[in-house]
Amino acid sequence: MKGWKRLGDAAKAAINARIGAGIRQGVQAAPAEGKAPRKRLRKLDKKIGKLEAKLALLRAERGRVADSAGQTLESSR
Repeated sequence: MKGWKRLGDAAKAAINARIGAGIRQGVQAAPAEGKAPRKRLRKLDKKIGKLEAKLALLRAERGRVADSAGQTLESSR
């Protein structure tokens, strides 16, 4: 809150009491309607795509390392 430090102790206590009462009653802000859920889904899909691409690269690297480790074991025999 803007100007919080300049408020008196009584005013701060009153604000904290109002906020605390809302929390104890379980009052929560409703999610915004409209674009927000679609935007959130699009953002999550983008993150999932990036992670899947990274996972594919790591799996390919793991395969190369496993192949080279297998070749070195065979060649050392």
